[in-house]
Amino acid sequence: MLDTVAGGIQIVSAALLLGAGGRVGAVLLRANLGRGDRRDAMARAAGLDRWVAMPAALLLPLSAALRLRLGGAEGWGKLAVALAIAAGLLWFLAGAMRRRMEQALAREPFDAELYRGLFGLWFLLGWPALPAAAGALVLGLGQAG
Repeated sequence: MLDTVAGGIQIVSAALLLGAGGRVGAVLLRANLGRGDRRDAMARAAGLDRWVAMPAALLLPLSAALRLRLGGAEGWGKLAVALAIAAGLLWFLAGAMRRRMEQALAREPFDAELYRGLFGLWFLLGWPALPAAAGALVLGLGQAG
């Protein structure tokens, strides 16, 4: 029973991280390609990240680890657990970079070089978290079915 609940939390968390994380990524990428105001994009991304993506990134590896501990992850389920843990950890690191980008935007005078470097780190950490979350979602759904 507890394994089923943990599996459900893993699936929902992966779906939320994939959706919200993808939206955060799209908003930040669009602004950094010059198609929008960086400060406005950061405000929208920060709210979505803070209230949806980060909680999902916390629950995803915890629920996956619980499934593994309870023995509910067999075969491909172990890969789903590994992907879930990777997605959560990568998104937490990306979240730290996003917060640093937010602070860099608030500084006067604006340090464009610092911001570009932080965005590069965010991109390297955040985007790999999304396919990992997608893999955890697909494999988790396969295990649930």
